[in-house]
Amino acid sequence: MHLMRDDVEIRPAIHSDIPAITSVARRTWSAAYAEIIPQNVQDDAIRAWYSPAKLTEAIDARNAVFLVAARAGMIVGFVNLVRMSPTTARLARIYLLPEAQRFGVGTRLFEASLRELAGVETVSVEVEERNHGGRSFYERRGFIMKCRALATIFDFEIPIVVYELNVNRGAA
Repeated sequence: MHLMRDDVEIRPAIHSDIPAITSVARRTWSAAYAEIIPQNVQDDAIRAWYSPAKLTEAIDARNAVFLVAARAGMIVGFVNLVRMSPTTARLARIYLLPEAQRFGVGTRLFEASLRELAGVETVSVEVEERNHGGRSFYERRGFIMKCRALATIFDFEIPIVVYELNVNRGAA
């Protein structure tokens, strides 16, 4: 797949996108977390966090935005930004198929989510410490590391890094 930035449509996620969103999550997790999170833990997380019920809840949430990136009708990525207060948000998830990365699609998704969730001044995100691709994505957009912590995913402990972006000063 050769993507051009203009080949991709960014639009709100709809319920019929749920199977494709789950598929993107599964493929992306396998690539991003192969050496970081055991496969059985990945499988448990995908089943729990990307179930039709959980994705329906995320898509329908009034305090959040859930967008997809589509090329020729095929979902190649998604973003979910959740408002935590009038001026703060948490980037809950942003994933792109490996072959859709490095074409500016992730940036377009993130910027569109910020426009949709108007008034947000600060965005936080947690990323697995060894997910160098994810960390690089956030750092290039102006996110600053705030702290390190340990997270538990289905009884598996993993070191994470918490980043924060001041939207008015960041590259978003």
